[in-house]
Amino acid sequence: MALFERKKAPKESDSDDGGEIGSLIKLLSSKNWEERGNAAIRLSEIGQPAVVHLLKALDSENSLIQTGAAEVLGTFGEAALPTLLKVVFFGKERARDGAARAVGQNGAAAIPQLKEALGNKESASVRSGAVLCLGYMGYMSQDVEELLVEALRDSNSNVRIQAAKSLENINWIPKTKTQRAQFFLAKGDYNSLAKLGKDALPAIQSEVLSGSTESKKKIAEILPKIAAEESLYVLLKLIEDSDAQVRQKTVAAMSEASDRRLIPYIIKSLDDEDSYVRMEAAWSLDRKGWKPSNNDEKAKYLMIKEKWTELLQMRDAAVPILIASLKDKNPGIRLKSTEVLRAMGNVGYAAINEALKSEDPALKAGAMEAVAVIKKKNAAAAKAQSEKKKAQTPDEEVEEQLKRHKEEMKARNGNSKTEEQWAKIMRKNGLDEDRIARFSKALSDENEIMRAAAVENLKATGNCGIECMIILLADPKNNVRIAAIESLGDLRAKRAAKYLVKLIKDKNENVRMACVHSLGQMHDPETLGSIVGRLFDPNAAVRNKAIETVAKFGSEALPHLKEHLSIQDMAVRIIAIRTISKISHPDSIA
Repeated sequence: MALFERKKAPKESDSDDGGEIGSLIKLLSSKNWEERGNAAIRLSEIGQPAVVHLLKALDSENSLIQTGAAEVLGTFGEAALPTLLKVVFFGKERARDGAARAVGQNGAAAIPQLKEALGNKESASVRSGAVLCLGYMGYMSQDVEELLVEALRDSNSNVRIQAAKSLENINWIPKTKTQRAQFFLAKGDYNSLAKLGKDALPAIQSEVLSGSTESKKKIAEILPKIAAEESLYVLLKLIEDSDAQVRQKTVAAMSEASDRRLIPYIIKSLDDEDSYVRMEAAWSLDRKGWKPSNNDEKAKYLMIKEKWTELLQMRDAAVPILIASLKDKNPGIRLKSTEVLRAMGNVGYAAINEALKSEDPALKAGAMEAVAVIKKKNAAAAKAQSEKKKAQTPDEEVEEQLKRHKEEMKARNGNSKTEEQWAKIMRKNGLDEDRIARFSKALSDENEIMRAAAVENLKATGNCGIECMIILLADPKNNVRIAAIESLGDLRAKRAAKYLVKLIKDKNENVRMACVHSLGQMHDPETLGSIVGRLFDPNAAVRNKAIETVAKFGSEALPHLKEHLSIQDMAVRIIAIRTISKISHPDSIA
């Protein structure tokens, strides 16, 4: 059965194998309009045998061939409509446009089938194709405009976009502000949409309910430009969108809006499941000049900004947030949180152990992951420390310890340990809980006088306080260091001698003199060389203390002093002789 009835072309064309038709279709691209016109007429005369070739020509890369084929197919009338519409609805992009042109030439005859296509709720492709056809029927303005304006409200964004293009194609002018808003929205002209102000909001609110992610992101960007109360409510709707990209854009938009009622919603976004949304919230709050009102907000903010040192300094107050982050989707955040908890020591470990008991599978899994990471890092650190100790000389080891204590104190504004850490050290050394409570608080005090007084009192605990005193040798305040040095001397704490030997060259003369005195009290012959070195200290008080101390070593000091008698420097020989004269031993006379 023929596709459509038509007067047959001359008989010889019935047997055309496509050669003539192919040549005629090529002529449709001719720059000679007469040739092009004659080719179109001849193809129209050929009729049915040319249909397949013309349909293929609709997909040509040559726009003249596309247009010419569409014009020829348009002359075949209603009988060709079903085939042309199939191409429009389901064909390739270029072929669809050419077929739509051909359908458009059928005028009123095509309207019923196009209306039926627009009512197809199951296929957006069919509705979009119908709208495409209507864009080539501008000569039927009233009917076509009504159908296209209605299509601007279609549930599918592709249909709406095509409706806007078709309306532009027929030079349509919006009759109302609502139509204008729907047109700009469908077209994707968001700047023009924003200029409509509150008149754009009905269309925007509808788009927020069913629009694409990209459309919602663009809407979020323009909402701060619309000075209307309703625009704030749209932002509140977008901040709850299921798409993280939309929420991120919305948070950024909220930071640009001047209404401070939006700040609580930005703060709430610090808890968003997506790390990019959380980061946007932190930046937005910075732009607003916001400051945290409680420890939870501060900890969340510091974590997002990756200020791990400040987070560590929050100690217990930061623990709940750090533990909650162990189930974050971002592995980098989980790792960093684990590292901070590890750096907290017992506080962090206890919190992780509690998380291991959680009924929340994600939190429990995060805690198990944290335990594995900590074990691995602790093992690596222990191995590295062991290897380092093997490579260090005793002097280097002492110097390293003093350096470490000094750095710890600097990081804590003079306090090398927290109250809890001091308590742990004292507990390890056997102090009772009552004295632990008093001393740990005093030693962690920011006031240097309190720390120095605590050292003096700590002396009464005997050997139990020695480790604390050694740590305080790195205190940035000289009076605290001197108190620790003198207390170690009074306790005859020989295990601290190696640290005093390092400090005996300190730039502060009172520290040097205290070291000389305490080393003398410890009476360790191995330290004599260092004490003798202070006989020639630039400070007279230190020299005198050294003479007095060396003399107390008696005959043990003589070999060190005799070495200086052969030195050409008269001042050195005089000091050596003066020191020897104070030693009450027969060998000193010799």
